[in-house]
Amino acid sequence: MLEKLFQILNGEKNNQSDNEALVKVATFFYKIDGRISIEEQDYMSRLKNDIEWQSNLDIDNFHQHIISEINQVIDGPSNKYNDYLAKVMDSIESKAAIERAKQIAQTISDADGAVSYTHLRA
Repeated sequence: MLEKLFQILNGEKNNQSDNEALVKVATFFYKIDGRISIEEQDYMSRLKNDIEWQSNLDIDNFHQHIISEINQVIDGPSNKYNDYLAKVMDSIESKAAIERAKQIAQTISDADGAVSYTHLRA
C-alpha cells in the first residue's frame, strides 16, 4: 500500500506493460541457470502476489506463457539470452520499474550466489 502512495506522490502510475516486464525479468533470472531453488520459487510467488496486476489474463497464466517463452530462449543459442533480456529491459518505461527490475535480478541471483550486471542496462 505504501508503494502505491509513493507512486502517486511521485506522479507515477501503474503501468501494466512494466509489470509484465518485471515478471519476465524475474522468470528469466530464475530459469537461466537451469536450477530453481526454493528461495527463488518463494520470491516469485511473493512477486506475483504483490504486483499490481491489471490484465484480463491471470498473472499465473501469463507467467506460464513467459516460462514457455524463456525456455525457447534458453534452448536456443546463448547469444540470444542478452538479446531477450535487453528487449525486456528496453520495454520498461518508468525509472522506478527499471530499478525494481535490477533489484529483482539481484535478489533472485543472490539466491544462486552470483549475478552479472552485463545483462542489465544502466
